[in-house]
Amino acid sequence: MHDLINDLAQFVSGEFSLRFEGHKLHEISERVRHFSYLRGQYKSYFVASIIKYDSLEKFEPLREVKCLRTFLPFNLPLSKTTYFQLSNKVLHDLLPTLSCVRVLSLSQYANISELPNSIGKLKHLRYLDLSQTAIKRLPTETCTLYNLQTLMLSNCHSLIELHAEIGKLSNLCHLDISGTNLSMMPIELSGLKSLQTLTTFVVGEQNALRVGELREFQHLRGKLSILKLQNVFNATDASEANLKDKKYLDELLLEGGFSDTNDSRNEYQRDIFDKLQPSTNLKKLTIQYYVARSFPNWLGDSSFSLTVLCLSDCLYCSSLPPLGQLRSLEELYIVGMNLVERVGLEFYGTGLSWSEPFQRLKILQFEEMLEWEEWSSLEGRVFPSLKVLVISNCPKLKGDLPTHLPSLEELVIVECQQLTASIPRNMTSIWNLVLIGCEKVVLNITSLEHLETNEQLEKMPSLLHSLTSLKQLEIVGCRSLLSFPETGLPSMLKFLTIKSCDALESLPEGMFHGCTRFLELRIIECPSLKSFPRGTLPTTLKLLRIEKCKKLELVVPEAEETMHNYYASLESLAIISSCDPLKSFPLGLFPKLHLLQIEDSCPHCVVS
Repeated sequence: MHDLINDLAQFVSGEFSLRFEGHKLHEISERVRHFSYLRGQYKSYFVASIIKYDSLEKFEPLREVKCLRTFLPFNLPLSKTTYFQLSNKVLHDLLPTLSCVRVLSLSQYANISELPNSIGKLKHLRYLDLSQTAIKRLPTETCTLYNLQTLMLSNCHSLIELHAEIGKLSNLCHLDISGTNLSMMPIELSGLKSLQTLTTFVVGEQNALRVGELREFQHLRGKLSILKLQNVFNATDASEANLKDKKYLDELLLEGGFSDTNDSRNEYQRDIFDKLQPSTNLKKLTIQYYVARSFPNWLGDSSFSLTVLCLSDCLYCSSLPPLGQLRSLEELYIVGMNLVERVGLEFYGTGLSWSEPFQRLKILQFEEMLEWEEWSSLEGRVFPSLKVLVISNCPKLKGDLPTHLPSLEELVIVECQQLTASIPRNMTSIWNLVLIGCEKVVLNITSLEHLETNEQLEKMPSLLHSLTSLKQLEIVGCRSLLSFPETGLPSMLKFLTIKSCDALESLPEGMFHGCTRFLELRIIECPSLKSFPRGTLPTTLKLLRIEKCKKLELVVPEAEETMHNYYASLESLAIISSCDPLKSFPLGLFPKLHLLQIEDSCPHCVVS
């Protein structure tokens, strides 16, 4: 269906649109109005990076197109090793000739740190995208583009200021400055009365736009982040921002911070946040680096329609607000609240729905709660819809977890050394379980499909056989694991990962006996591992990956009759920084192999 729609669009657009996926344009119709292209004419390699480069030669025929309206590269997923670059000649020689262009995108070109002054000649420009470039500041001429409606500057990490004359862009409706390093908003920004999108507002200290000036942007919608609220010195100014009436905002982030070493000044932040009460239509709220001792009164009000709430690094709050009263809440993330020792009735709330709080909550996550010791749960229908529960790095948490979680599918418990919870058999809906650094947790459930743990398997061989539905097993960071139990693995197992098990020396013969559906085996960072399982591997094995296992010797069958059976089904094999003892590698062992990757491995090996 996608191809049919694409063909239809090309047919309708006819000769007015050109989607270019080659390396060099040879000719182009003068009637083309909309030009899009695939980046990267040339490739070069620098250290471990790949640079894809677009030269002026690629676009030379565009000079003949006098009425081009759109210049648009395809946005591609960026990686840490791939960079796009654009010739400076394109900026300085070609762009000034495109006097009729309405849509111009230079996004993702890592070498663009400035725009030429000639950008001011593009008087018809409506849309300018400079996101993910190295742009440091905009030239004055940018502020003369009076028809500009959209300016995209997201993830321009080198951008530290907006031009003081940006207020001249009277038609600007969308300004995306998320992911930049701005320290303030210029005062002239308040002149942009038509703004509908303002992703970020940074409260400066002096000679900067005050937070109260947000009242001027009456049409804001979408997402807004208000940063450095420690620079607000007047609660009245916060009240003038009038967030309560901005009914079209969907997402709001409020970031506090330390103003100085004066505790009374930090406590004043509660008044600031009180006056920044958002509209009850808000769907997602994040509060981070809040330094007062108690949360604002409006947080937890049952009139809010919040579906996602994140409280992060609120370091001085010793108790949680009544979040159970938020009837629409579906996702709740509580991170880095180091003074909270107890989660109890105050968490569930005392409103009309007190007996049945968190009715719609699907994801609940606690992280970095360093002083948390007790979780008191209510009787009755609490968390009836909860599907994902994550408790991470809560080293003092003791006791048990809520037992009535009828919809729970994923349970993650990481670095909770004192937790003595028992996961009962009646939690039959759980299919994904992660247990890392929580030796006292008792596992009774048998319906798992995915288990990740760092516990010694010698302690639970009977448990492994009771996990009759287990399809994926990950043993990660079990540094005392010496070997696998002789009893073998669950028969339904398809995927096995063994990672960072420093003491593991061998994989026993017959460990895969009965695994009739086994597909993938990954062994990573096991420096002591020497022997591979003797005997026949599962005939269904499709993928084998061995990484950073220098001492491991891959099995090479000696008997001719077994040679073509041992790896008979293997399609993908990767050996990375591993298998130093291997001396021979007969390709005849792998009749179905499609992908072979060998890197920094098998220094004495002969491939035959």
